[in-house]
Amino acid sequence: MRARHWLAPVVAAGILMVSACTTQAAHLVPVHSGPVITAGPALVGHGGQGWTIQGTANSPGKNTQTQLYSVSCPTTRFCMAAGVSAKNSNGPAVVERWDHGAWTLERLTSPGNAISTGLNTMSVSCASPSDCMAVGQGGDLWEAYAWHWDGSGWSSTGIQAPGGLMAVSCPSPGECVVVGDKNASSDTIGNWFAEQWNGSGWQMLATSPDSASLGLSALSCVSANDCMAVGVAGDLGGKPLAEHWDGQTWTPSNPPMPHGLDQGDLTGVSCSSTVHCVAVGSTQGEGPSPAYAVAWDGTSWHLLPGMPDAADSSISQVSCPQVTRCVAVGYVQTAGGNIDKVAADTWNGTGWTAASLSYPDIDYTELAGVSCVAATFCETAGFYGRSNGPQLSLVEGHR
Repeated sequence: MRARHWLAPVVAAGILMVSACTTQAAHLVPVHSGPVITAGPALVGHGGQGWTIQGTANSPGKNTQTQLYSVSCPTTRFCMAAGVSAKNSNGPAVVERWDHGAWTLERLTSPGNAISTGLNTMSVSCASPSDCMAVGQGGDLWEAYAWHWDGSGWSSTGIQAPGGLMAVSCPSPGECVVVGDKNASSDTIGNWFAEQWNGSGWQMLATSPDSASLGLSALSCVSANDCMAVGVAGDLGGKPLAEHWDGQTWTPSNPPMPHGLDQGDLTGVSCSSTVHCVAVGSTQGEGPSPAYAVAWDGTSWHLLPGMPDAADSSISQVSCPQVTRCVAVGYVQTAGGNIDKVAADTWNGTGWTAASLSYPDIDYTELAGVSCVAATFCETAGFYGRSNGPQLSLVEGHR
């Protein structure tokens, strides 16, 4: 599988992550939204049954790039997407807001309107239109940061963490859980951590001492006392790992992989109830490396039927508003692996079906995040571009 077009990719804790810059430390200071920029290039799309490319906002300026990695929609009239904007590998974390109108870009800034650079917003989660948390990392020391949205603006929560944050899930107002890596430059097993937000401050959660994790990349919480995190286990040669939080203890488990394959990881997870989670990921090895999905029934994991075009696709994230409805997104390689095209697969409770997406007539289009409020309402977030040009934000919705 060819590497994605992430901005300045770095390998951290055995997982491919992204960093717009690693030359300036992230500062945990109060922030406010920068100038709202609504300009975005028009895209010529192909096809799409129920899926429509939406006009997004991108940072102005030549060679400035904007990528979205995560999206969260608490209602059908409000969504928040998060990512990074970079120019010459020196970019600020960004969020884009949709309130049933146009998508608008807000750059998170420090006092005096100085743009906070060298940061990645890896994940965003909204419990309501007035309660969102965006998290990530950046800087030489791979510092953590977490910003809270109260309905009118963003402010730093002042999180103190031993490393960068990879994922956040906020199941209800005033409650969030985050997972991260203690040291992004190390391959030390058991090097992850978790913290919980109670509406006013953060508390470190005890992690499982016997965990073989090299890093957790996705998280989904039904409640503050019921979360599932997924990633990769290091002592097993690079195999998928899940960690379940029951309010007291994180318990590791090893989801199965497709027959004949023994290396891979999980990159996305979504839990629609306490006894139903779906996780997606990709395998590794020589030859075809298919994407695959597994399901949790409250006790154990089992493989789901194969995904369409699995051998040529990479699936990043999944969202399950119901037990019998999930949407998984990523990209599929075409033209001999030289072109990436957005991909989405839908689950109906018994099997997967490839969705007919709209996609720009351009070299590559990739989706990294998805959020479905109902069976008929989903938003996806990612980026598009040409091999020799800038990468710009991409949002596609289903109604």
